[in-house]
Amino acid sequence: MKHFSLGSKFLKDRGGWWHYVRRVPTRFQEVDKRCVIQIALRTQSLEVAMMRRNGLAEADQ
Repeated sequence: MKHFSLGSKFLKDRGGWWHYVRRVPTRFQEVDKRCVIQIALRTQSLEVAMMRRNGLAEADQ
């Protein structure tokens, strides 16, 4: 498994809770009508959010 050093990239703090946020690439917008995908990471800890984000970002690649 790769180690990502993305800082807080793709993370958004919403009322103290962290979410993973990515844009849908233009070439996939006919398949997925959402412009932005947001996934609740169910944590208030930035460190935990970063670990969970790394797993999601790796799956997106």
